[in-house]
Amino acid sequence: MGTRKQILGEGPKDAKLVFVGEAPGATEEREGRPFVGEAGQILDGIFIEVGIVRAEVFIDNLCHERPPDNNFEWCYRDPEGQKALTEGLFALEKTLLSIDPEFVVALGGRALYCLTGKKGITKWRGQLLASHLGPWTGTVIATFHPSYILRGASGARSYVTHDLLFARKILLESEEEKV
Repeated sequence: MGTRKQILGEGPKDAKLVFVGEAPGATEEREGRPFVGEAGQILDGIFIEVGIVRAEVFIDNLCHERPPDNNFEWCYRDPEGQKALTEGLFALEKTLLSIDPEFVVALGGRALYCLTGKKGITKWRGQLLASHLGPWTGTVIATFHPSYILRGASGARSYVTHDLLFARKILLESEEEKV
């Protein structure tokens, strides 16, 4: 299959909030940046609604390579995909240890599982959860992936907006406690 383009996370190295999705899509691969396609535009719109500034958060993915046909199952079933996911998770661990954010927002069920070991995004979204990703011990809040909104899931945008308002509130309270 050849060498795949790596799309690494971006944002400030002292971000208090980190967003983690699954893997880059076609637009991300073309532009070399995470969350700049349709799902990223939805996420940016919600950021504006809830008062989160994209330039102040770090945005990353579990896997830094675009799976063929955007099918994340490649990361589980294909040896090349397994290698890409393992490398991505290792890089994400290093990033989280380096940044040491207040908490991470897991975008979607796969990010929820990789970060916490929990399954069922509908069951766990909007809750404060303990991380289980390697040596980084921190707090995770899960919400639906913006692509779920793109697929027309009923009420998904309002749930994501609610969850990100909650994340922002917790972040602001955390900053107030430090003052």
